[in-house]
Amino acid sequence: MEGKEAFKKLLFSKLVVELRPGNEVTYLDGCSKHPGQALIHFGEWMYFVAMWGRRTGKTIAAAAEVVYTLALPATRIWIVAPTYELTDRVFEYVYKWVVLHDVFKHFHGPGSIVKASNTRESRYIETKWGSFVKGKSAESPNSLIGEQLDLIVMDEAARIPQGIFTELLEPCTLDRKGRILFISTPRGKNWFWEYFERRRYAETKNKGWAGSQFKTADNPFIDREWLDSKRSQTPPDHFRREYEASPEHFAGLIWPMFRNRGRGQGGHLFNPRETELPRGTTYRAIDVGWRHPTYCLWGKVDQKDSMWLFREYKGEPSVVHSEHARNIVSMSGGMTIYDTWISPDAKRKHPLGDRQEDMVSAYDIYIDHGVDCRSAVDDVNAGISVVGQYLQSTLNASSPHPSLYISEDLIHLRKALENYVYQEPVNLREVDAPERPKKYKDDEADALRYLLATSPQFDRLSLAGEYDRYGYWVPKEEEERTHSEHRTPGAPRVPGFV
Repeated sequence: MEGKEAFKKLLFSKLVVELRPGNEVTYLDGCSKHPGQALIHFGEWMYFVAMWGRRTGKTIAAAAEVVYTLALPATRIWIVAPTYELTDRVFEYVYKWVVLHDVFKHFHGPGSIVKASNTRESRYIETKWGSFVKGKSAESPNSLIGEQLDLIVMDEAARIPQGIFTELLEPCTLDRKGRILFISTPRGKNWFWEYFERRRYAETKNKGWAGSQFKTADNPFIDREWLDSKRSQTPPDHFRREYEASPEHFAGLIWPMFRNRGRGQGGHLFNPRETELPRGTTYRAIDVGWRHPTYCLWGKVDQKDSMWLFREYKGEPSVVHSEHARNIVSMSGGMTIYDTWISPDAKRKHPLGDRQEDMVSAYDIYIDHGVDCRSAVDDVNAGISVVGQYLQSTLNASSPHPSLYISEDLIHLRKALENYVYQEPVNLREVDAPERPKKYKDDEADALRYLLATSPQFDRLSLAGEYDRYGYWVPKEEEERTHSEHRTPGAPRVPGFV
């Protein structure tokens, strides 16, 4: 190991890096001041996940690791990126050092490169000692089959489908016990982030997983004035993602219009201690679980048919349905609930005891314990669209569509809205498949869809003859007409707005 490290340091001392015009250092000098690069080059790993921000030096670090591996006898290396053009970022440094500057002449004499190409159609370098490096594109999966490799660099790894790694790339390293270096800015908490987290756990650490998170500001060579300018000109969430390597959701977020801040700051939240709930019609929605939590959501619909979400219940998994039902009834207090929507699969019958003829459903248990409910509409895509319309309308004062207001106290729902994402493709067959939500911690999102899917309406009868906060009088004749049209709970209603 000491011999390898000594050779690597000697090699890096021959690689010239131009920090800015007229300011050159050796790569060895640079990485000795850069803790992130030093960890890649001189740490023990089989898989290294570099979740770094822009302009942090991850590209040049990957290139230096490629050059070192290429200097060893009969090694095989791929640089893989989402597109063939993006492979050029790492390959360009390798080509400059190895071909244009002929860095290997210090160790093997001139003429160490047998053949090389750096064109749009072909990127490769072959040495006289039998080593090679090639640029590859994840857009061409068929080209990622058949080689046995010593090193793979996955550039912009977070943008590559996970199946490309699990089905094609990882098998290429098994016979030769090759290493894989993932470099990327994060794109939410997708598979790349999950692999980054493997550095934390003993089981995966022992299998060679390592990684680091590095902000642009942590780069000792960054131009501070340039970074300050970027910070002032870039939206905060974008800056956190791109320059602080924070796993902010980038692509795949189902409701990106949700703003987790107060209404006064252009968001969807209200403070229940400062804002009085409108007089309105109360609804509930329940996502029933057994192996996962049970979640219930309460909301009031005002005279504009906007929904005010004010209470939530999240019960632990593997708790009997009767206990959840009692808790929901208790939390409903003396409320008059106009409708309660429950997961459609709650009506699925299960044996009660040993007798197969004794069948019971979660729906039956909730009814027996005082939760008068009906099966919710469970068209997932339609429900997602409806919730999106409510959220978007809240941000647009001129929109005729009802809005959605969320109490600051609903911490589970707020977290879910920020983390409800579409499923990343897990294999090549799913890359072009229709998008579908990720089935993970989606209980709150399901309940919200149930609650809004039928366009819940304000029931004027509940305020007949009164003057509510919006200044709307309900005359006696309106009360009588509304009473004749009033639907008893459980009867069907045509979706729409009053």
